[in-house]
Amino acid sequence: MFRITRCMGFLWGVGIAILGLPYLPAQQGDAHPQAQLDTAISEAIRLLEKKDHVTLLKNFVAPDDLQKIVQNVPIEELAERFGKNHAEHLLKVLKSIQGKKPELDQEKKTATFRIDESLRLPMRDTLVFVQVNGLWYIRN
Repeated sequence: MFRITRCMGFLWGVGIAILGLPYLPAQQGDAHPQAQLDTAISEAIRLLEKKDHVTLLKNFVAPDDLQKIVQNVPIEELAERFGKNHAEHLLKVLKSIQGKKPELDQEKKTATFRIDESLRLPMRDTLVFVQVNGLWYIRN
């Protein structure tokens, strides 16, 4: 009886340890690239340099916004238009803000970067990132 109880106690402890694993912090190498603003910017630059516009849009347009957009336009078509009209400019802007500190809102869920005057578009002097469910997305 003592052996069975001891074995059950061991198994119970292993079960508790396994159940607790999801609550352990992820190691640096395992972190999602959009979990931190600086790595999100680097990842967006990487995707733009690869001209992987479909992945960029899927990963960097906030999920609710993307869902609304793709109801009307297939993601591939959207990515093609984006690549022709906006990708090169966004790449320049992202490179210009890389390593700079943004203005954060009080909840630290919105990060606003001032864009260099030479890269501004009409009515656009900032690039805004928002955090949704722990990941950073480009708002504008």
